[in-house]
Amino acid sequence: MKKLAFTLFALLAFMTACSQSETNETSAEQTSTNEETDMEKEDTVEEPTQSSEDEAEEKSDTETAPEPEEDSSQEEDEPKTIANGQEAIDYLAKELDKAGNEDIVFDDLGGTTETDQQGTYYTIQLFSKSLQEDGGSGTVGVYKVYENGDYEIK
Repeated sequence: MKKLAFTLFALLAFMTACSQSETNETSAEQTSTNEETDMEKEDTVEEPTQSSEDEAEEKSDTETAPEPEEDSSQEEDEPKTIANGQEAIDYLAKELDKAGNEDIVFDDLGGTTETDQQGTYYTIQLFSKSLQEDGGSGTVGVYKVYENGDYEIK
């Protein structure tokens, strides 16, 4: 029985020693593999070329100075600029929804401007052809059309 116990103890000690040896060998292999991988990485690191430096500089320039975005809402917020009598007529006809009305005639009264406390404006007179044919003056409205697009009946 003592022989059996001694044999089992020796076998257990041997197996423990072998297992520690394998663990140490595995650790050594992993360390060696890691060192080789690190060395391979060092070998593959490229020196920067002129073109890569140019690309990096170009990328840096675009990162610091982004392209301006076009803002369509800014155009909507800007006031209209009416520069002459015909533009005032076209604008008012569109705003009054009379652009296709064949009976209404718009007259810019020579295209001259006047100024009041609200700004510079064109006077636009509207005539009705049918009212003129019936003997009347035909006037159906006189409007102030400001250069910024505002308008009001005069």
